[in-house]
Amino acid sequence: MNRNESKSVYVTTQPGLQNSAVSSMIADVPSDVMHYVHISLGCVLLPALGLTGVVMNTLVTVVMWRHGLEESTQILILTLALSDLFFSATRLIEHAENILEQLDIVSMYTLGTFYTTYLKPLTNFSIATSANIVAIMSVERLIAVWFPFKASRLITNFRTILAIISTLLFLFPWYALDIWSYDIKWYFIRDYHRPMAVYYFSKFYLEHSNMYSILNSIRNSVFVMIIPPGSIIVSSIMITIKLSRSSILVRHISSNAYVKRSKDLKVVKMALALCFSVVSLRIIPTYMVAFIYYSTVLQKILPANVVALIAYAQQVFFQASASANLVVYVSMSPKFAKTLKTFS
Repeated sequence: MNRNESKSVYVTTQPGLQNSAVSSMIADVPSDVMHYVHISLGCVLLPALGLTGVVMNTLVTVVMWRHGLEESTQILILTLALSDLFFSATRLIEHAENILEQLDIVSMYTLGTFYTTYLKPLTNFSIATSANIVAIMSVERLIAVWFPFKASRLITNFRTILAIISTLLFLFPWYALDIWSYDIKWYFIRDYHRPMAVYYFSKFYLEHSNMYSILNSIRNSVFVMIIPPGSIIVSSIMITIKLSRSSILVRHISSNAYVKRSKDLKVVKMALALCFSVVSLRIIPTYMVAFIYYSTVLQKILPANVVALIAYAQQVFFQASASANLVVYVSMSPKFAKTLKTFS
Protein backbone atom coordinates (compact mmCIF):
# COMPACT_ATOMS: atom_id res chain seq x y z
CA MET A 1 0.00 0.00 0.00
CA ASN A 2 1.73 3.17 -1.21
CA ARG A 3 0.81 6.74 -0.68
CA ASN A 4 2.00 9.40 -3.07
CA GLU A 5 2.41 11.87 -0.25
CA SER A 6 3.34 11.51 3.39
CA LYS A 7 0.39 12.50 5.52
CA SER A 8 2.48 13.67 8.42
CA VAL A 9 3.75 17.20 7.99
CA TYR A 10 6.73 16.73 10.25
CA VAL A 11 9.46 14.43 9.02
CA THR A 12 12.92 13.46 10.15
CA THR A 13 15.92 14.30 8.02
CA GLN A 14 17.25 11.16 6.41
CA PRO A 15 21.00 10.51 6.61
CA GLY A 16 22.77 11.12 3.34
CA LEU A 17 19.87 13.12 1.92
CA GLN A 18 21.60 16.43 2.48
CA ASN A 19 25.11 17.75 2.12
CA SER A 20 26.41 17.18 5.63
CA ALA A 21 29.18 19.77 5.26
CA VAL A 22 26.57 22.47 4.66
CA SER A 23 23.50 21.30 6.54
CA SER A 24 25.49 20.74 9.73
CA MET A 25 25.58 24.54 10.14
CA ILE A 26 21.81 24.54 10.75
CA ALA A 27 20.50 22.29 13.49
CA ASP A 28 17.34 20.38 12.72
CA VAL A 29 14.28 20.74 14.92
CA PRO A 30 13.89 17.74 17.26
CA SER A 31 11.09 15.33 16.38
CA ASP A 32 9.39 15.74 19.76
CA VAL A 33 9.21 19.51 19.17
CA MET A 34 7.77 18.93 15.70
CA HIS A 35 5.18 16.60 17.20
CA TYR A 36 4.12 19.39 19.57
CA VAL A 37 4.01 21.86 16.66
CA HIS A 38 1.95 19.42 14.62
CA ILE A 39 -0.58 19.05 17.43
CA SER A 40 -0.78 22.73 18.39
CA LEU A 41 -0.87 24.10 14.83
CA GLY A 42 -2.27 21.28 12.72
CA CYS A 43 -4.86 20.06 15.20
CA VAL A 44 -5.78 23.26 17.08
CA LEU A 45 -4.78 26.59 15.50
CA LEU A 46 -5.39 25.85 11.82
CA PRO A 47 -8.83 24.24 12.39
CA ALA A 48 -9.75 27.21 14.63
CA LEU A 49 -8.67 29.67 11.92
CA GLY A 50 -10.55 27.66 9.31
CA LEU A 51 -13.74 27.75 11.39
CA THR A 52 -13.23 31.47 11.97
CA GLY A 53 -12.87 31.94 8.21
CA VAL A 54 -16.15 30.14 7.58
CA VAL A 55 -18.01 32.31 10.13
CA MET A 56 -16.37 35.59 9.10
CA ASN A 57 -16.88 35.15 5.37
CA THR A 58 -20.45 33.98 5.90
CA LEU A 59 -21.16 37.22 7.76
CA VAL A 60 -19.48 39.24 4.98
CA THR A 61 -21.59 37.45 2.38
CA VAL A 62 -24.85 38.16 4.21
CA VAL A 63 -23.96 41.80 4.89
CA MET A 64 -22.95 42.47 1.29
CA TRP A 65 -26.14 40.83 0.04
CA ARG A 66 -28.20 43.07 2.35
CA HIS A 67 -26.41 46.13 0.99
CA GLY A 68 -27.96 45.38 -2.37
CA LEU A 69 -24.72 45.21 -4.39
CA GLU A 70 -25.18 48.70 -5.74
CA GLU A 71 -21.49 49.33 -6.38
CA SER A 72 -18.81 47.36 -8.18
CA THR A 73 -16.67 47.22 -5.03
CA GLN A 74 -19.48 45.46 -3.17
CA ILE A 75 -19.73 42.86 -5.95
CA LEU A 76 -16.01 42.21 -5.75
CA ILE A 77 -16.10 41.94 -1.95
CA LEU A 78 -18.97 39.45 -2.17
CA THR A 79 -17.07 37.35 -4.70
CA LEU A 80 -13.92 37.44 -2.55
CA ALA A 81 -15.92 36.43 0.53
CA LEU A 82 -17.50 33.46 -1.30
CA SER A 83 -14.10 32.35 -2.56
CA ASP A 84 -12.50 32.60 0.90
CA LEU A 85 -15.54 30.88 2.41
CA PHE A 86 -15.11 27.90 0.10
CA PHE A 87 -11.36 27.87 0.79
CA SER A 88 -11.86 27.91 4.57
CA ALA A 89 -14.55 25.21 4.44
CA THR A 90 -12.52 22.82 2.33
CA ARG A 91 -9.36 23.42 4.34
CA LEU A 92 -11.34 22.49 7.46
CA ILE A 93 -11.71 19.04 5.93
CA GLU A 94 -7.97 18.87 5.35
CA HIS A 95 -7.26 19.99 8.91
CA ALA A 96 -9.62 17.29 10.14
CA GLU A 97 -7.09 14.80 8.76
CA ASN A 98 -4.56 16.05 11.31
CA ILE A 99 -7.03 15.38 14.12
CA LEU A 100 -8.00 11.96 12.78
CA GLU A 101 -4.32 11.07 12.53
CA GLN A 102 -4.26 11.06 16.33
CA LEU A 103 -7.49 9.08 16.65
CA ASP A 104 -8.21 6.85 13.67
CA ILE A 105 -5.58 6.30 10.98
CA VAL A 106 -7.96 4.46 8.64
CA SER A 107 -10.47 7.31 8.65
CA MET A 108 -7.63 9.78 8.14
CA TYR A 109 -6.42 8.03 5.00
CA THR A 110 -9.94 7.66 3.61
CA LEU A 111 -10.81 11.31 4.26
CA GLY A 112 -7.48 12.45 2.84
CA THR A 113 -8.00 10.35 -0.27
CA PHE A 114 -11.36 11.91 -1.10
CA TYR A 115 -10.14 15.42 -0.23
CA THR A 116 -7.04 15.13 -2.44
CA THR A 117 -8.94 13.54 -5.32
CA TYR A 118 -12.03 15.73 -5.46
CA LEU A 119 -11.73 18.84 -3.26
CA LYS A 120 -8.09 19.89 -3.41
CA PRO A 121 -8.31 20.99 -7.09
CA LEU A 122 -11.25 23.22 -6.18
CA THR A 123 -9.38 24.54 -3.12
CA ASN A 124 -6.46 25.54 -5.35
CA PHE A 125 -8.95 27.13 -7.74
CA SER A 126 -10.38 29.24 -4.90
CA ILE A 127 -6.85 30.37 -3.95
CA ALA A 128 -6.22 31.63 -7.47
CA THR A 129 -9.70 33.18 -7.61
CA SER A 130 -9.20 35.21 -4.42
CA ALA A 131 -5.84 36.55 -5.57
CA ASN A 132 -7.19 37.60 -8.97
CA ILE A 133 -10.35 39.16 -7.51
CA VAL A 134 -8.20 41.41 -5.33
CA ALA A 135 -6.12 42.22 -8.41
CA ILE A 136 -9.29 43.28 -10.26
CA MET A 137 -10.30 45.38 -7.27
CA SER A 138 -6.92 47.13 -7.20
CA VAL A 139 -7.10 47.92 -10.93
CA GLU A 140 -10.62 49.33 -10.55
CA ARG A 141 -9.51 51.57 -7.67
CA LEU A 142 -6.55 52.68 -9.80
CA ILE A 143 -8.92 53.76 -12.56
CA ALA A 144 -11.22 55.51 -10.06
CA VAL A 145 -8.33 57.48 -8.52
CA TRP A 146 -6.52 58.44 -11.73
CA PHE A 147 -9.61 59.09 -13.86
CA PRO A 148 -12.30 60.25 -11.38
CA PHE A 149 -14.45 61.97 -14.01
CA LYS A 150 -14.49 58.93 -16.30
CA ALA A 151 -14.68 56.25 -13.59
CA SER A 152 -18.48 56.09 -13.53
CA ARG A 153 -18.49 55.32 -17.26
CA LEU A 154 -15.48 52.98 -17.22
CA ILE A 155 -16.39 51.04 -14.07
CA THR A 156 -19.91 49.65 -14.15
CA ASN A 157 -21.53 46.73 -12.37
CA PHE A 158 -21.98 44.92 -15.66
CA ARG A 159 -18.30 45.23 -16.58
CA THR A 160 -17.28 44.15 -13.09
CA ILE A 161 -19.49 41.06 -13.23
CA LEU A 162 -18.18 40.34 -16.73
CA ALA A 163 -14.59 40.59 -15.49
CA ILE A 164 -15.35 38.22 -12.59
CA ILE A 165 -17.10 35.65 -14.77
CA SER A 166 -14.35 35.81 -17.39
CA THR A 167 -11.71 35.28 -14.69
CA LEU A 168 -13.57 32.27 -13.25
CA LEU A 169 -14.14 30.70 -16.66
CA PHE A 170 -10.50 31.21 -17.58
CA LEU A 171 -9.05 29.81 -14.35
CA PHE A 172 -11.37 26.84 -13.80
CA PRO A 173 -10.12 24.55 -16.61
CA TRP A 174 -6.52 24.95 -15.42
CA TYR A 175 -7.45 23.46 -12.05
CA ALA A 176 -10.28 21.12 -13.04
CA LEU A 177 -7.82 18.84 -14.83
CA ASP A 178 -6.46 17.80 -11.43
CA ILE A 179 -9.67 15.88 -10.79
CA TRP A 180 -8.40 13.28 -13.28
CA SER A 181 -4.96 13.08 -11.64
CA TYR A 182 -5.87 10.35 -9.18
CA ASP A 183 -7.84 7.13 -8.93
CA ILE A 184 -9.06 5.49 -5.76
CA LYS A 185 -8.56 1.95 -4.52
CA TRP A 186 -10.13 0.33 -1.51
CA TYR A 187 -8.16 -1.98 0.77
CA PHE A 188 -9.56 -4.05 3.60
CA ILE A 189 -7.48 -3.47 6.73
CA ARG A 190 -7.67 -6.59 8.86
CA ASP A 191 -6.37 -4.98 12.01
CA TYR A 192 -9.21 -2.46 11.92
CA HIS A 193 -11.81 -4.79 10.35
CA ARG A 194 -12.92 -2.23 7.76
CA PRO A 195 -11.96 -0.87 4.33
CA MET A 196 -9.69 2.10 3.68
CA ALA A 197 -9.50 4.29 0.56
CA VAL A 198 -6.10 5.13 -0.93
CA TYR A 199 -5.44 7.39 -3.93
CA TYR A 200 -2.80 6.84 -6.57
CA PHE A 201 -1.80 8.48 -9.83
CA SER A 202 -4.29 7.73 -12.58
CA LYS A 203 -3.44 6.30 -15.98
CA PHE A 204 -4.45 9.62 -17.53
CA TYR A 205 -1.96 11.46 -15.32
CA LEU A 206 0.89 9.07 -16.07
CA GLU A 207 0.23 9.34 -19.80
CA HIS A 208 0.20 13.14 -19.64
CA SER A 209 2.72 13.77 -16.86
CA ASN A 210 4.68 16.27 -18.95
CA MET A 211 1.51 18.23 -19.61
CA TYR A 212 0.72 18.30 -15.89
CA SER A 213 4.24 19.49 -15.10
CA ILE A 214 3.88 22.42 -17.49
CA LEU A 215 0.35 23.05 -16.21
CA ASN A 216 1.50 23.29 -12.60
CA SER A 217 4.36 25.62 -13.49
CA ILE A 218 2.11 28.00 -15.40
CA ARG A 219 -0.81 28.20 -13.01
CA ASN A 220 1.23 28.37 -9.80
CA SER A 221 3.60 31.01 -11.12
CA VAL A 222 1.56 33.09 -13.55
CA PHE A 223 -1.95 32.94 -12.06
CA VAL A 224 -0.95 33.17 -8.39
CA MET A 225 2.56 34.59 -8.01
CA ILE A 226 3.01 36.90 -11.02
CA ILE A 227 -0.19 38.47 -12.38
CA PRO A 228 -2.08 39.10 -9.09
CA PRO A 229 0.82 40.47 -7.01
CA GLY A 230 2.16 42.43 -9.98
CA SER A 231 -1.22 44.08 -10.59
CA ILE A 232 -1.76 44.71 -6.88
CA ILE A 233 1.67 46.21 -6.20
CA VAL A 234 1.73 48.43 -9.30
CA SER A 235 -1.83 49.64 -8.72
CA SER A 236 -1.17 50.34 -5.03
CA ILE A 237 1.96 52.36 -5.84
CA MET A 238 0.17 54.35 -8.54
CA ILE A 239 -2.79 55.02 -6.22
CA THR A 240 -0.48 56.20 -3.43
CA ILE A 241 1.36 58.53 -5.81
CA LYS A 242 -1.86 60.03 -7.11
CA LEU A 243 -3.34 60.53 -3.64
CA SER A 244 -0.18 62.15 -2.34
CA ARG A 245 -0.15 64.60 -5.28
CA SER A 246 -3.83 65.46 -4.91
CA SER A 247 -3.78 65.91 -1.13
CA ILE A 248 -2.58 69.53 -1.43
CA LEU A 249 -5.80 70.40 -3.30
CA VAL A 250 -8.14 69.31 -0.51
CA ARG A 251 -8.21 72.73 1.19
CA HIS A 252 -9.48 74.35 -2.01
CA ILE A 253 -12.47 72.13 -2.72
CA SER A 254 -16.07 72.66 -1.63
CA SER A 255 -17.65 70.95 1.36
CA ASN A 256 -19.78 68.64 -0.82
CA ALA A 257 -16.77 67.66 -2.89
CA TYR A 258 -14.79 67.13 0.30
CA VAL A 259 -17.42 64.73 1.65
CA LYS A 260 -17.46 62.81 -1.61
CA ARG A 261 -13.67 62.66 -1.68
CA SER A 262 -13.60 61.38 1.91
CA LYS A 263 -16.02 58.62 0.97
CA ASP A 264 -13.93 57.69 -2.04
CA LEU A 265 -10.80 57.65 0.09
CA LYS A 266 -12.40 55.16 2.52
CA VAL A 267 -13.10 52.81 -0.38
CA VAL A 268 -9.55 53.22 -1.67
CA LYS A 269 -8.06 52.65 1.79
CA MET A 270 -10.14 49.50 2.24
CA ALA A 271 -8.98 48.20 -1.14
CA LEU A 272 -5.36 48.99 -0.26
CA ALA A 273 -5.75 47.17 3.08
CA LEU A 274 -7.04 44.09 1.27
CA CYS A 275 -4.16 44.34 -1.20
CA PHE A 276 -1.66 44.56 1.66
CA SER A 277 -3.25 41.56 3.35
CA VAL A 278 -3.11 39.44 0.21
CA VAL A 279 0.47 40.39 -0.64
CA SER A 280 1.93 40.13 2.88
CA LEU A 281 0.01 37.13 4.22
CA ARG A 282 -0.59 35.11 1.05
CA ILE A 283 1.74 35.97 -1.82
CA ILE A 284 5.03 36.56 0.03
CA PRO A 285 4.82 33.40 2.24
CA THR A 286 3.82 31.39 -0.84
CA TYR A 287 6.86 32.79 -2.67
CA MET A 288 9.10 31.73 0.22
CA VAL A 289 7.78 28.17 0.38
CA ALA A 290 7.88 27.75 -3.40
CA PHE A 291 11.42 29.12 -3.53
CA ILE A 292 12.53 26.61 -0.92
CA TYR A 293 10.83 23.69 -2.62
CA TYR A 294 12.29 24.53 -6.04
CA SER A 295 15.77 25.49 -4.83
CA THR A 296 18.13 22.52 -4.66
CA VAL A 297 20.65 24.66 -2.75
CA LEU A 298 18.17 25.52 0.02
CA GLN A 299 16.96 21.93 0.18
CA LYS A 300 20.55 20.91 0.92
CA ILE A 301 21.06 23.66 3.49
CA LEU A 302 17.73 23.58 5.36
CA PRO A 303 16.87 20.49 7.42
CA ALA A 304 13.54 18.84 6.62
CA ASN A 305 11.84 19.84 9.86
CA VAL A 306 12.85 23.48 9.38
CA VAL A 307 11.21 23.40 5.96
CA ALA A 308 8.11 21.86 7.56
CA LEU A 309 7.99 24.72 10.09
CA ILE A 310 8.17 27.29 7.28
CA ALA A 311 5.37 25.47 5.44
CA TYR A 312 3.27 25.51 8.62
CA ALA A 313 3.86 29.26 9.01
CA GLN A 314 2.73 29.79 5.40
CA GLN A 315 -0.50 27.88 6.10
CA VAL A 316 -1.19 29.96 9.21
CA PHE A 317 -0.58 33.27 7.39
CA PHE A 318 -2.72 32.20 4.44
CA GLN A 319 -5.64 31.03 6.59
CA ALA A 320 -5.41 34.16 8.75
CA SER A 321 -5.65 36.34 5.64
CA ALA A 322 -8.74 34.46 4.46
CA SER A 323 -10.31 34.95 7.89
CA ALA A 324 -9.42 38.59 8.60
CA ASN A 325 -11.26 40.44 5.80
CA LEU A 326 -14.25 41.09 8.08
CA VAL A 327 -11.98 43.10 10.41
CA VAL A 328 -10.88 45.27 7.49
CA TYR A 329 -14.46 45.95 6.41
CA VAL A 330 -15.72 46.78 9.91
CA SER A 331 -12.80 49.10 10.70
CA MET A 332 -13.01 51.02 7.42
CA SER A 333 -16.69 50.98 6.50
CA PRO A 334 -19.18 52.45 9.02
CA LYS A 335 -22.05 51.33 6.79
CA PHE A 336 -20.78 47.76 6.87
CA ALA A 337 -20.34 47.89 10.66
CA LYS A 338 -23.85 49.29 11.09
CA THR A 339 -25.38 46.50 9.00
CA LEU A 340 -23.36 43.92 10.93
CA LYS A 341 -24.74 45.19 14.25
CA THR A 342 -28.25 44.20 13.15
CA PHE A 343 -27.23 40.56 13.65
CA SER A 344 -26.39 41.10 17.32
